[in-house]
Amino acid sequence: MTGGGGGTSAALRGAGVATITVALAGAGHVAGGGDPPDTRLLLAMGAVLLVAARPLVRAPLRARTLLPWALGAQLAVHLALSWLQGPDVMTMTTTSHHGAVVAISAGHHPMTPTVPMLLSHLAATMVAIGLLVGVDRCVGVLGSWWRTMTALWRDPVARPTADRTVAAPEHSRRAYGRRAGTDLPGRGPPLPLPA
Repeated sequence: MTGGGGGTSAALRGAGVATITVALAGAGHVAGGGDPPDTRLLLAMGAVLLVAARPLVRAPLRARTLLPWALGAQLAVHLALSWLQGPDVMTMTTTSHHGAVVAISAGHHPMTPTVPMLLSHLAATMVAIGLLVGVDRCVGVLGSWWRTMTALWRDPVARPTADRTVAAPEHSRRAYGRRAGTDLPGRGPPLPLPA
């Protein structure tokens, strides 16, 4: 995921950051005792976090820059899952054929997080940061390796040969007193001759 700037690279890095953060926030919410999240709600939160992660992914991901963002994302996902998810959401019932609302009942969900919920979200934050930084570094190494391999593939390095005689440059021909167009023997230890 390494590679600053914009374009496709930043969009892919932002998608990776948003996906990992939303997935681990949802898992942390369930581990802390919350209701399992609805897929549509997670996708909506992923879209919001994708937009929010756009400025973050323009530089290599570091733990100190990810920590405040990941904590804020965990809080946002927790609040969204607590308010918009589960059996405690607002229900409206009608009894008239004209659609008049007769009863509105709002569910009861404690907005103060419990200790297990807080710990599970903190653990999800730390795992998300570690995973994001590790994946970013790994992709950077793989990208560097790939660029090196493609450069070597396009312009292969000359293989050494057993013949060490080279054409003498003009200035060395004059220095050795040889005629132009003759080859000088190569320098170094003698090579074994093929049998």
